[in-house]
Amino acid sequence: MERLRTRTRLGPGGKLFVVVTAILIVMAVYSQFNLLILMVGLMVGGLICSLVLSWLMLRNLTVHRILPSHGAVGEAMIIRYRISNGNRRVAAFAVHVEECGQTNRRRHRATGAVATPNPATGPQGWVLHVGPKQTVQCEAKVWPARRGLLHFERIRLDTSFPFGVIRRVVEFAQDGDTMVYPRLHRINRRLLYELSFMDSAGSRQQHRGGGHDETFGLRKYREGDNLKIIDWKQTAKTGQLICRDLTWPRAPRIMLGLDLTHRGRDDDTQQRSARDGDSASSAAVASTDDVERAVSLAASIVCDTYLRGYEIGLSVTGAACDWFPTHHSLPHRTRLLEALATLDANGPSRSVDRHQVRPSVIIRAGAGGGRGAAGSLILEVAQMGRYIDEVDAGSQPILDHRPRRARRRELLRADPACT
Repeated sequence: MERLRTRTRLGPGGKLFVVVTAILIVMAVYSQFNLLILMVGLMVGGLICSLVLSWLMLRNLTVHRILPSHGAVGEAMIIRYRISNGNRRVAAFAVHVEECGQTNRRRHRATGAVATPNPATGPQGWVLHVGPKQTVQCEAKVWPARRGLLHFERIRLDTSFPFGVIRRVVEFAQDGDTMVYPRLHRINRRLLYELSFMDSAGSRQQHRGGGHDETFGLRKYREGDNLKIIDWKQTAKTGQLICRDLTWPRAPRIMLGLDLTHRGRDDDTQQRSARDGDSASSAAVASTDDVERAVSLAASIVCDTYLRGYEIGLSVTGAACDWFPTHHSLPHRTRLLEALATLDANGPSRSVDRHQVRPSVIIRAGAGGGRGAAGSLILEVAQMGRYIDEVDAGSQPILDHRPRRARRRELLRADPACT
């Protein structure tokens, strides 16, 4: 962390204060009135006091940014700041923390990468008091508006204590990155139930023993085994306790395909109209929106299937992206979400390897729902409302913090046959 520069500016009421002080000085010089001279002395003393105090408070103040591991588009992301006061005698009051100069890897400005109450500024925090040799933390809440790698460059500290006349500003250079995942939705239960039967292999058990599903083989009795798995016929033949070794049930496998080469009829119509003389920006915006919705749907399926124990893989056509085989683990889910977050649909595409597993579920950025080749399920972003659960005219985030009883009542309302 490096201290870049320190500036002194007039505070919110500093200009008015200076104007009033100048008027009083002129009146005191011409009138020689004792009360005006006293007021001028008090105002000049307050100006000097503000300048000295603000300089002393920020002289030994340092800040360290603590970024979250990841965020999601439309979800609140908390950025924490650790502020330390190295001064042994002077405390700092009313310290304001602000990010400045953060961009993402695509060189978008901060106003487009994050959403704040004031679009002209970045994430902001505030600390009331930092005592001598004390360290405190503050938080700044932001709502990412675009997926990708969000980069932070500088942190700004300022204070206008005690009178709000002088504003002392200090900037620190501290680089940091955090990954912003695509917008996540809660997938409809009926779609998840249909996805559980899209396993092309058709096998529902693992070929290893030690489970509790079907019979895998026979073995000797071990202390602590359940008496229900004892094979009494083999026990009677051999004279020793023989148990059935059972298999483990395997989770459903889904090979997810993201097709960004397909464009719906609406995009083709808009591009034709653009060639005829209309604006070409509308077609580009519509195409970009379809791609973002397709990426969001793919990320939502990855998250929901992981929570239900499914094995999921990913292959992308129409953009440069690695191929991921089916697997179930937290690092695997993180790699999938990071690949979808950094996916560039406008970049060069990568040829598809013929030896890769054919996707069982295909998401297309355009029209064409239904069944595809070899029984693959095709999902179109134009009908995205059918695939996600909507609450109060908006999609419910996948990070649901409601009580379990409320979520169960919602599931029962969606499917009364479930008990």
